[in-house]
Amino acid sequence: MNCDYQKQIQGLTSLIGNTPLLEIEFEYKGEIRKIYAKAENLNMTGSIKDRMALHIITRAIDTKQLQPGKPIIEATSGNTGISIAAIGRALGHPVTILCPTG
Repeated sequence: MNCDYQKQIQGLTSLIGNTPLLEIEFEYKGEIRKIYAKAENLNMTGSIKDRMALHIITRAIDTKQLQPGKPIIEATSGNTGISIAAIGRALGHPVTILCPTG
């Protein structure tokens, strides 16, 4: 993998993951309770799917199944497609998203 490609991937990792853990304190039936939640909306596209998409794409790159500039085609109809498209384009790949019907 060339150095520029590695830098692009490294740049994306700063935008995906490492989201803050929020502590939400509330009262329920007179008792103080806490819920912990990850703020995944702070990922690049606002979705937890960014983590999975970055993993799949970097894994494909690492195993040489995806070469720089080659197309990515994904069949999806939701946030996964948005994440694949955003990350793929950020790395310089043409991306085609197919929405299955049925």
